[in-house]
Amino acid sequence: MKITKALDKKVGDVIYYKYKINLPKKIEETDLLDKELNVRLENNRITIEKYSNKEYKKNLTDKEKKIRKELLKIMDIK
Repeated sequence: MKITKALDKKVGDVIYYKYKINLPKKIEETDLLDKELNVRLENNRITIEKYSNKEYKKNLTDKEKKIRKELLKIMDIK
């Protein structure tokens, strides 16, 4: 695997970077594609975990929860 650093954008004097990780092709066989993931760096190791729906809901801010609630309300109206 390889980690690469790419310029994302520059705002004023601040430069933002994106980091890309090339994963093995076996990742296509998992259910991790298009899922919210939690990535941690501990002791020079990268840990990638899939959020469960309950964990993902807990990590939403109050503003995000309000928007989510409004969207669900709109979707129920036909």
